[in-house]
Amino acid sequence: MGSYKVDVLALDDRPVVPIRDGEVRVKLAYISLDSSNLMWLKLLTGWMEEVHVDDIMKGSSIAFVETSKTDGFQVGYLVSGPINWSIRANISVDLSTLLNKNDSKPITTHLSIFSHVGRAAMIGMCYVGKIKAGESVLVSGAAGATGSLACKIAKAQKRKTARLLVLAAEKRSAIG
Repeated sequence: MGSYKVDVLALDDRPVVPIRDGEVRVKLAYISLDSSNLMWLKLLTGWMEEVHVDDIMKGSSIAFVETSKTDGFQVGYLVSGPINWSIRANISVDLSTLLNKNDSKPITTHLSIFSHVGRAAMIGMCYVGKIKAGESVLVSGAAGATGSLACKIAKAQKRKTARLLVLAAEKRSAIG
């Protein structure tokens, strides 16, 4: 651990390996930079699938299927999931979600409100916290991805929430 330098991540050319049964090759369209990446950069062990020095960084991403060796994932389909940050990557369909290309929502919402971040905020506020009428809500880490969405969910429940209290480095990013 220590301080991060500008060269902590590098743009690198690496060969794309052949896909195996049960995998698809995708072309990335969008990547998410969130707290998961910070945890991987710290090289913490025991936290999700580890990323080591010289590994390709990964993160929540949206990609188009280019080649498939599995049923149900056809060329042109749109998928999301934890994908290596590369122009093309091979991924297991077990860790991928098929997205509807014709959905009226922007596909980038699958990197925010409809991603692991949005699910964590929704579960925390609605299923764990179970906001009740007149209660005050405290969101710690409210300037982060999950915390800022939790604040928005609590604000949307204003008929129930008496007060929304936030702990954040910047007020503007938490409740904006």
